[in-house]
Amino acid sequence: MMPPGQSGGKQAGGIGGSIADGWKVMHDTPHDVMVDLIMVQVISLLVGSFLLLATQGYKMSSASLTWTVGIVMFFFMLSGVVYKRLSY
Repeated sequence: MMPPGQSGGKQAGGIGGSIADGWKVMHDTPHDVMVDLIMVQVISLLVGSFLLLATQGYKMSSASLTWTVGIVMFFFMLSGVVYKRLSY
């Protein structure tokens, strides 16, 4: 019989055990999955900055507009680099 408050599947390791388990799972993940996750983030940043440019570009100052166009170009190039890595 188990004491109240404990479940059968895991040891009561506290927060340290939970962090260690999470760290192990994160580093045991195949590298391709990590590259996929990076690609998703880069694409979402690209789409977000493009939408910002498309919807609010006419209101922006020239400095803000220049930075936003530069960010869109940077994320477009970065997505090409990550896609190249995925195609191996």
